[in-house]
Amino acid sequence: MEEKCSYCKGNLYGKKEGKSYGLYCKTCGKWIYKSKELLKEEEMEVDKEEYEIILIGEGNEKQMEHIAQMAGINIYMAGEYLRTQKEVVLYKGNAKETYKNARNITEKGLLYKIEPEYPYEILRKMTEEEKEKITKKILEKIKIFS
Repeated sequence: MEEKCSYCKGNLYGKKEGKSYGLYCKTCGKWIYKSKELLKEEEMEVDKEEYEIILIGEGNEKQMEHIAQMAGINIYMAGEYLRTQKEVVLYKGNAKETYKNARNITEKGLLYKIEPEYPYEILRKMTEEEKEKITKKILEKIKIFS
């Protein structure tokens, strides 16, 4: 994997544009690699973008419960905290560390966003078959109660 722009030797940055993902040079404005697929883990090594993981979820009761539990405060205070904080940046750094931190935050059940838009897959997406199995199980449970 090239570590610098092949045109101007500038740094490369992960980028999403429309439905395309790739490595982009901010110095000369050229795409070095562009695809419809999310970027691969090895491309994180050359991505010089700085990402922010930002806590979201004002008004989301489950999010407030998680924050209350982690901070040792009541749910009312957690809701107030989310309302008064414009943005709570949980992490700021490179693509590889953002990936590790986002996976950790996801496993804790917290809602967040990554800016700029993160061009890598955090967790494997569920297949249609897996979704159908879960839907079937839910529908079977609902029939038991009706």
